[in-house]
Amino acid sequence: MLKPALILTLICALAAAALGFAFILTGPRIEEQREARESEALGTVLPEAVEFSFTTGDRVDYYTGRDRDGEVAGWALEGRARGYSSLIRVMVGVDPEGVITGIKILEQAETPGLGDQAVKVPSPRSFWDLLLGRRPEEEPARPPFQEQFAGKALEDLEVVVGPMPAPP
Repeated sequence: MLKPALILTLICALAAAALGFAFILTGPRIEEQREARESEALGTVLPEAVEFSFTTGDRVDYYTGRDRDGEVAGWALEGRARGYSSLIRVMVGVDPEGVITGIKILEQAETPGLGDQAVKVPSPRSFWDLLLGRRPEEEPARPPFQEQFAGKALEDLEVVVGPMPAPP
């Protein structure tokens, strides 16, 4: 009875050591990629800004973006909310007039085909375009779900809790 318990303990210890070693090896690279995604998101949500500074506030942490002249181009804030099957992280850019300059979903693991539509860029190419090698004039650069918020004033937005209303 003691021998199987010791063997199982040894196997678990070796698996834990291997997992810890893999984490040590990949940890810096994962952090580097996370920082690169955040940097890219800052450029997306505040396109006029060329320089960013991070501020830790009393209630919220945010980035201040400055343009080429050193003037404040806006602020970028990160929000988190529980989706249907994952935590969704989103970065929102707001200009000094209180208008949303853009949003970027940083992280999500929602149901493929349903919740992940917020990050999908639809292709304007048809099956025949693919077969014949034709290229469309212009491919959409951003997901339509994220693009719909750009240019909206904060006071015009409404928080909806519960089922979403049908689109018009």
